[in-house]
Amino acid sequence: MMKKTFTSVNEDLSPYAKLGVTTGLPLTKVLVGSDEKKFRGGFPLGYNGAIGTDYNISSNVKVFGEIYLNR
Repeated sequence: MMKKTFTSVNEDLSPYAKLGVTTGLPLTKVLVGSDEKKFRGGFPLGYNGAIGTDYNISSNVKVFGEIYLNR
């Protein structure tokens, strides 16, 4: 995932954005009772991203807030 930090007027506040791509293997196993079912096909492809901010409380303590999207 790529992370980009933007400059801010306040040095203690750092907004950022993250973007990424999600892929997977086109095989799924599901256990139904005592039977194991296998599903194949398709190509799993998606994206994810986040925006947030870091806030420096002190030189040793930082808190953050983030909104995350996964599709």
